[in-house]
Amino acid sequence: MAYKSPFHFLPADTATTPVDPMVIQRAKKKLLAEFEIDDKGVAGFSKNDLLQWFDNLKPEELRFHKYIYDNKTLLEFLEHGKVTPGDWHAGLPDDASLQHFVLSRVQQQYDHLFAEAFRAADHKRIKELSRFSLPDIEKKGRYYYTGTLNLLTSYYHQLLQLTKDWDKAREPQVREFMSLPFLFIIPTLPPYFQAMRDEFAVTIIRFAAELCDDKFKQREFAQELANISRTLAPSASALSTIESVEKEKIFNEKSESSTASSSSSEGSSKKGCIAWVVAIFLLLNLLRILASALG
Repeated sequence: MAYKSPFHFLPADTATTPVDPMVIQRAKKKLLAEFEIDDKGVAGFSKNDLLQWFDNLKPEELRFHKYIYDNKTLLEFLEHGKVTPGDWHAGLPDDASLQHFVLSRVQQQYDHLFAEAFRAADHKRIKELSRFSLPDIEKKGRYYYTGTLNLLTSYYHQLLQLTKDWDKAREPQVREFMSLPFLFIIPTLPPYFQAMRDEFAVTIIRFAAELCDDKFKQREFAQELANISRTLAPSASALSTIESVEKEKIFNEKSESSTASSSSSEGSSKKGCIAWVVAIFLLLNLLRILASALG
């Protein structure tokens, strides 16, 4: 669920005075009452989202929400993905709890927005996002990252094209592609680009799984690709996908041997049937010969 500041609904002084739980309850009841009039949504929430939002609202974090609410550049970015140039973090207080609260939400939103642009190959949006000031990136150079991210986006869509409607003749191209330096850059990127790392890793492992199908039977190449996907620093959920695919398709020697065994037994069965047919045919001929001789 997208970030929404509670100070759209709460009095501004709620964060500066001891929090009265009744203030939050009154705001909740007021919004729920609006659903009775119009159930299409209130303030961008569905009814279930609104209830969940209030359940997750912690009084001790209201001062953090107030900091975001008062920082319009930050608020617009978190709520609407709007990028306004400016160092919103220049005046970030030396408060570890507040910094963690704010930066974790910025990271989550940036990762989400960048992933959308990345998947759509929207270079204009990527350039726009690069104008949003990020503390970690400011130190290393914003323009370096902008160029790198655009390049990685292009590489990703080349990868999709190379692996679409796979033909073994393309294997040298894919091997060459997988040896390019961009793969070594991906794990070094800050957490703002985790979704992109996952996208690369999962795309590669799914392609590797396809190579294990009976149509291609390129298990060795698939295993090489599986190892590459692990080097991209995937998140826990992406790593779980990788491990699942590896277990079921790529390193499943039992499945492969059982398939071979099945094929072997099937072949033996066919040979056995043929032998019986030949034996019966010969026996019938022998009986005919004997009958003729006796007659």
